[in-house]
Amino acid sequence: MDKYLESKGKVKDMNPQATRNFRPTYYYNVWSVELEEYVEPQAVEFKHSLVLATQFYSVRTQEPVWAIEPKSKIIQGVDEVKAYSVILDEAKAIATHLSRDGLIAQ
Repeated sequence: MDKYLESKGKVKDMNPQATRNFRPTYYYNVWSVELEEYVEPQAVEFKHSLVLATQFYSVRTQEPVWAIEPKSKIIQGVDEVKAYSVILDEAKAIATHLSRDGLIAQ
């Protein structure tokens, strides 16, 4: 079984949030303005590409007789729980196809 995982990280600016308070003063046509701005720290976003490839070869002819290559793309932030379940789901799907095609015993 051949495994291939590629990960790319990218720094992402978060959205600033601002609140403004306008109040009149004692002077004609003069306003007091208060501005508070909160900017979240930058975040890191990862993009993963996962390929799990499986091939079966004939012993007699030494040629491939069965192959499967599912591909997955995962996007997640650095603070999110890692998506290892995707890898497990892909492996289970491969095993299901192998069993259904009679290439392995259940």
